[in-house]
Amino acid sequence: MKIVSTWIIVLVVVVLGGWYVLSRGSKQVPPVTQTTQSAATSSSVSGTQHTATPILNVATSTKLGSYLVATNGMTLYTYKKDKPNDSVCTGTCAAIWPPYLVPSATSSLAAAAGVTGEVGIISRAGGGTQVTYKGQPLYFFKFDAKAGETTGQGYKGLWSVARP
Repeated sequence: MKIVSTWIIVLVVVVLGGWYVLSRGSKQVPPVTQTTQSAATSSSVSGTQHTATPILNVATSTKLGSYLVATNGMTLYTYKKDKPNDSVCTGTCAAIWPPYLVPSATSSLAAAAGVTGEVGIISRAGGGTQVTYKGQPLYFFKFDAKAGETTGQGYKGLWSVARP
């Protein structure tokens, strides 16, 4: 009987632990929709100009100044080891630094006022369509718990908030 109750406790801990991990989820934003917003400026991926919901916005802090955030308000980061239009952050790296993904059928992206560089997309080696800014792949930081947090800034000297 003691062995059965021990296994029940282990099972409960495993189930609750799994639920916690799954409930954290990755910080992906809702799909980009083709709607018009007056603050949006168009950035074309396919060569045709469209106006879409801005997927890049600008936030400011007294400590960091201006930096990019996604539509959900979460801070976006760049990785020093990435090459232009090529993400090298995969596996464990991508689990901690989830790439900013959009649906693969996305044909145009838009940025809010104040975002002056080119917004683009790349195909990730492991699958998925990742947003880039000025050719730099964009990521979230798993440990930023709420919009506006910038706890990944300067991490190991390799990660920086994305600048407009």
